[in-house]
Amino acid sequence: MVQATMRRYNEIADKKDRGMTKEEILVHAGHTLLKAVSTRDEIQTLCEEAIENRTASVCIPPGYVKRVSNAYGDKLNVCTVIGFPLGYNITETKVYETRRVLADGAGEVDMVVILGDVKKGEFSRITREIEAVKTAAGRQEPIDSVFKPY
Repeated sequence: MVQATMRRYNEIADKKDRGMTKEEILVHAGHTLLKAVSTRDEIQTLCEEAIENRTASVCIPPGYVKRVSNAYGDKLNVCTVIGFPLGYNITETKVYETRRVLADGAGEVDMVVILGDVKKGEFSRITREIEAVKTAAGRQEPIDSVFKPY
């Protein structure tokens, strides 16, 4: 997953070096606001900027997904996060969160895995968790696994 993301980033960067326009780059980028103190007004501004700039998605906290999906319909691809920011939630919680945000209108889910599992090299456990979340999605929406140290 991480290698695929880096490959995609490098493809985009290579195109920029060859004169790719801002618009061509933005259609591959998510416009994101995940601050714990994000307000409705800030989320609305983010969504309007995403529409104006034609970004690939808008990534927002789960509590805003339903409201944004209802307000903007198919004008936006709504992305959200589960297990955010530290990945500590148990797998069953991430499965529930996934089902809920998809029902609320999310088209994309970014999942944070337990970073301690990454540190210890417990990749079979991480894989099982990703598979459980994928199964819960029941559709083909992208699910990114996040391995960021905070």
